Amino acid sequence: MKKRWAAISLAVAMALLCTGCFPTGVQVKGDISITDPAELKNLPDHYREQLSDRLLVNADIIVPEDATYHIYKAQLRKPDVETWVDLCYGDRLDQIRLVNDDAATNPSPYAQTIYTHDGEGSVLNLAATKINYAKRFLNREYMLCNNFTNYKDDSYLPMSSFFKKETIPDVDKQEALTTAKNFVEQLQLPLESEPSVYAFDEEELNQLSDRYAGDFTRYNEEEQGYFISYRALVDNVPVYDFDYTPPDQDIVSGSYLGIAYTNYGLDEVWTGGFYETTECVQENVDLISLESAFSSVQTYLEEMVDMGPILINKAELCYLPITNDVDGNDFTLQPTWVIGTYVFMQEVDWSKVQDLEDIKIDQDSIDVLAFSYKPYFIDATTGKMVLS
Repeated sequence: MKKRWAAISLAVAMALLCTGCFPTGVQVKGDISITDPAELKNLPDHYREQLSDRLLVNADIIVPEDATYHIYKAQLRKPDVETWVDLCYGDRLDQIRLVNDDAATNPSPYAQTIYTHDGEGSVLNLAATKINYAKRFLNREYMLCNNFTNYKDDSYLPMSSFFKKETIPDVDKQEALTTAKNFVEQLQLPLESEPSVYAFDEEELNQLSDRYAGDFTRYNEEEQGYFISYRALVDNVPVYDFDYTPPDQDIVSGSYLGIAYTNYGLDEVWTGGFYETTECVQENVDLISLESAFSSVQTYLEEMVDMGPILINKAELCYLPITNDVDGNDFTLQPTWVIGTYVFMQEVDWSKVQDLEDIKIDQDSIDVLAFSYKPYFIDATTGKMVLS
C-alpha cells in the first residue's frame, strides 16, 4: 500500500463552511483531475495549507499501487470457528467451555459463537461481522483493542506520533509478528502481506488515554507490547477498515485484523467482517477524479452552518461495503473516496499551528467532546455521496 498526501482543491470545496471565511493565496500543486487508475501515482504527495482562520488542511491520500477497480457483489465470510479456537487456546482446549452457539442455527451474520476460559478470564466471540478474543476480558473494565481502534479513528494525529519506539525490551517482537502471521496463514485471510506495527509501553498508553479519553483508563507495565494491524484486500485494493452506519440500517463492518501482543503473550485479537466476492457486476470501471470527489464534499457541506474549526487529514480510495438487504447478507463492494474530517468544539488559531502537534485540546474546559470525526464517502464511479 502506498500512502500519499494531498488536499489541493479543498480550498474551493471547504471555503464556504464558515460564513465570511474565504481562503487566500491558495496554491494548487499537482494534477488532481486524474481519472485513469494507472495514473493515480501522479497525485500530489503532500499538501498543507491554512485555507482560512478556521480551516487547516494536512491530508494523507491513500491509494493502491497499479490497481484496477471493479464493482462486486459480496457476502460476509463465516468464521472458521475450529481454527480460531485452536489459535487462541492451543493446549488449553480442554479448559474452555461453549456458552453460546447461536451461529449454529441462525443464518444472520450477527449470530454469535462464544467460548470462555473461566480460569484466565478469557472470552472468544465469533460472528461474521466481528470477532474478538481477549485473554483477560473478565478481569478488567476495558480492552486494549477497543481503545486502540477508537484512537485510530478519533485522533487527528497519526499513531506513530504516540508510539515512537521500535521495540519493547521485555516483549519479543519477532514472536509477536510470528503469532500474527500464523493467524493470517492458518485462517487464509485476504490481508496485505506487511502489517503496520506499533510498539507501546504503559507510559505512552496512559498519555494517549489522558489526551483523548481523560484519566478513566490506566495501563500497567505488564500491558506494554505491540499492536499489529492488517488491512483486508480485494484485488490489491483495500477494503474500508472502520465500521459505519447507513441511514436506517445496522452497522456495516469494515475489514481488518488487529492483534495486541504483550507481556501476557497473545493478549487480544479483533477483526471486522471479511467479504467474499460472489459476482463481478462491472469490470474496469471509470473513476471520478479526486477533484470531483472534493466537489461532492463541497456540495454537501456548503449547507452546513455554525461549524467550528475544521481539519481535513485524509483521502483514501478503497472498496466500501454497501449493504443491499436488511438482513446484512448481501453487499456491494463499491470503489469509494473516503475523506476524513475533524470539527473542533473549541477555537483553534490555525495561524499558530505549524504542525498537528501544536493543536491544543483543553479537555477540562468543556462538557462535550473536544472534537468530532466524520468520514465522507464519495462513490468513485458517480461522484454521489454515500450517506452514513
